[in-house]
Amino acid sequence: MTRRLPLPLHLATVALLLVAAVGLASCAEDATRDDVGLATPGAAAADTATADTAAEDPAAEDLVGDARQAIGQWILLDGTVDGESIALPDGERITMEVTRTQVVGAAACNQYSATASVSGDEMTIGSPTSTRMMCAEDIMSAETAYLAGLQRVTSLDSEGEELVLTGDGVQLRFVAA
Repeated sequence: MTRRLPLPLHLATVALLLVAAVGLASCAEDATRDDVGLATPGAAAADTATADTAAEDPAAEDLVGDARQAIGQWILLDGTVDGESIALPDGERITMEVTRTQVVGAAACNQYSATASVSGDEMTIGSPTSTRMMCAEDIMSAETAYLAGLQRVTSLDSEGEELVLTGDGVQLRFVAA
């Protein structure tokens, strides 16, 4: 025989669970995109990787030149790692958002993040961490090459709406998102 809770106690338990769920949901909303350096939805179109973007980022106030212009959102146009082109299948994108201390983005299949250091025309990127989804082999190959190339970046060059990251055997060319 199943024992039931008295109705008032049952309703109190349900109410307590609802309050806890709402509380957790509000915490989750507060700790989402901004904590990983992503703009809030709708802001991406207005937030480009120009000097205006860097001027709006208080963390970038003391950056100058290429480093200041690198702060923002970027889309990979093309890249090579050890002489091999990163062959991105049609319809797939690799993105990167640069902040003063990290890069985050989508590497064709998975989301990634890594520590970064930006100063003048120099940039270093730590070993990226990423989600672990599996995609088609050609997408995974492009992603693997891109993530490996990021770790070898040592310099940056920014001209208007383009950002070029280079390093030992690596060239990654981006356009402002």
